Amino acid sequence: MSKIGSKLKFAWKLFLAKLLSMKTLTLLLLLGILYHIFLSPVKSFSQSVNYPVCPWIFPFLISDIYFVILFMSAVVYYFSDVPFMKEWTMYQVIRTGRVEWACGQIGSIIFSSFAFIVIAIFETGLMLLPNITLSEGWGKVLYTLSMTNAAGEYRIPFSVSYDIINKFGTFQAMGISILMGGLVIMFIGLLMFSLSLYISRLWANIIAMLFVILPIVVENIGDIVPWLVYCSPISWMRMSEIDVRSGMRWQMPTALTSSIILLIACIVLSATIIWKIHGVDFKLIKED
Repeated sequence: MSKIGSKLKFAWKLFLAKLLSMKTLTLLLLLGILYHIFLSPVKSFSQSVNYPVCPWIFPFLISDIYFVILFMSAVVYYFSDVPFMKEWTMYQVIRTGRVEWACGQIGSIIFSSFAFIVIAIFETGLMLLPNITLSEGWGKVLYTLSMTNAAGEYRIPFSVSYDIINKFGTFQAMGISILMGGLVIMFIGLLMFSLSLYISRLWANIIAMLFVILPIVVENIGDIVPWLVYCSPISWMRMSEIDVRSGMRWQMPTALTSSIILLIACIVLSATIIWKIHGVDFKLIKED
């Protein structure tokens, strides 16, 4: 237990060091601007009808194809320097050992993945202050936006899906968003880590960006190539599509199926990282 605790402590320190870097803080600021662009029309609508809005709006945002692409592009940028080699890293590797260091990096990616989603949910709720309510479920504002053309009139750049409101409660939707979002980000981070070790950091970033734009391809040719959605884990984050499309339309895997696939993929990627780390030649990068 002491070894597991020390590894978790090391992973947590790596995560905090990365989170508090100037690069990450700048990225969070830019994401805040993105959230403001998407949510300011919702806030305006809430004020005009004099009703507070439910702050749990992230499931609707992440269902928008343009938002999810921009959001995941930020994730790729966050992981772009994986495995986070700095001038002082070789001291860490020597002191902790290669495998322990790799486990710490993997743990840091896991912490970062879920932190990304939690911070996004916090920031999106913050953008709607003070016009929020915690006591009315989805609330009248989101119900109205899902069932009328008010979104178009107020130029709200994303759809408030009635499928989400009808199928999920607020906490259920938020739980699935956190789980799926965290697992997908974890997959991208571990994939980039593995590719950086086996090929190069450049190719890791290129391949990760191909995954980011794949949802657009699925959206446009999913009817013709229905299996393509199973190759696009970022599409699985779009809650409005979960268990909704069927018949002649492509069918999104269920949240349970997606979670199992992502967990297996992350375990396999972690194993390949630990296997490779034994003989890899580390290359340092400059500090932020």
